[in-house]
Amino acid sequence: MNLLVLTDFSKNAKNALDFALEFALISTSKVTVLNCFELPYSKSNIVTSIIDVLKEDSEKGLRKVEEDIKSDLRYKDIEFRTYSNIGDLETVVPQVAKEVNADIIVMGTKGVSAFEEFFIGSNTTRMIKTAAIPILAIPEKYDYKKFDAITFASDLEPIQDISSLNIIKKLATAMNKKVNVLHVLQTEEIEISVSKREVLDELKAFLLPVKTDAIFAKKEKVADGLTSYLLDGGSGFLAMIARKHSFFERLFQGSNTEMLAYRTSVPLLSIPDRK
Repeated sequence: MNLLVLTDFSKNAKNALDFALEFALISTSKVTVLNCFELPYSKSNIVTSIIDVLKEDSEKGLRKVEEDIKSDLRYKDIEFRTYSNIGDLETVVPQVAKEVNADIIVMGTKGVSAFEEFFIGSNTTRMIKTAAIPILAIPEKYDYKKFDAITFASDLEPIQDISSLNIIKKLATAMNKKVNVLHVLQTEEIEISVSKREVLDELKAFLLPVKTDAIFAKKEKVADGLTSYLLDGGSGFLAMIARKHSFFERLFQGSNTEMLAYRTSVPLLSIPDRK
């Protein structure tokens, strides 16, 4: 796999890079580290000198990243490279992702919450809305070795292009994790419908040979069902399809103290909805 890691040289960006490097160790993945910086809008000639300063700072930061990676002998066999590019995330990242044939973009969240980053607006949100490949948002204090399964939370509605879930299969296979397909039954539902059962069967068949379990949580609100599952020992790695009007958009409506507490430690894998 080819991992594209975004960095602004912050602690949370370093944590995301650490996650990518640890994953690369067990999956023989290639790692590309990208720092991009935007220019202030100005018609002044001063902009030229600002570009030079920003470029110098970017390249200096990337040299430090490279030195840190090379200083750890565990990473000596990992193939990696660095990019320093001028421009906004929405423009630069897709270009570099295409150039390096990236399978996934890995980035840290500004705070400690991938969920907060996704729903209140941030660089993560911007990337999720525009990227054509999956985004893995890593919370600042996340422990790479903590989770034992990947939870794919699904409303069990038909998936337009099931091959988009290849990234889950690749991650689960490389990390030797099972996949839990989590569906929250609303209070009025006794069991899943025939159509949802067909989607579930299709999911499980596609993910083979990865071990897959179906998990059903019965709650009036989807957020409560997901919260109960995760806090009661469910996996600490959540994957979702980022399609509009999905149940994830309803997930965090209203307040939920337990969910707010849990948000601080869960990575979020957002998979583009291919239509």
